[in-house]
Amino acid sequence: MFGQNVKLIQSENQELKAKIELLESEITILKDENSTYKSEKDKVKDIVEENKLKNALTQNLTNGCIHNIQFVQKEIENNMVKQEEINTLNSEGSKIMTEVQENVNKIFNIDSIIEMANGLRTNAQELNDSVVSISDVINLIKDISDQTNLLALNAAIEA
Repeated sequence: MFGQNVKLIQSENQELKAKIELLESEITILKDENSTYKSEKDKVKDIVEENKLKNALTQNLTNGCIHNIQFVQKEIENNMVKQEEINTLNSEGSKIMTEVQENVNKIFNIDSIIEMANGLRTNAQELNDSVVSISDVINLIKDISDQTNLLALNAAIEA
């Protein structure tokens, strides 16, 4: 009977050892998984921090672009107002020149004075053409500025 008890205890002892080995194996696997999860958590944390920095950089670039666009828009609006004033002055100047020419023709009937008035009219027209050219350049600058701001914003987004 004592021999049977010893065999039973030995059998139970072997079963317990097998279970302990199985548990130790599972603990090792769990430790490895836990280590992997910690590593992944650290990577995610680093990615979150990097994204926060990218977001802040993008926000700063966006604010700078908005500020620059607003500045350029104000300057373009000012230039357009000035161009309208110049056009008005040119139109008034042209009317005055016509009146002066008519008065001079009435007072003097000299061909050279007529030629001079025509020259002044040509100069006024050239001045008006120059104003139109300046307007075209301003519009080109605005287009380039818009494209530059879009490129900067695109670069910031890609960063």
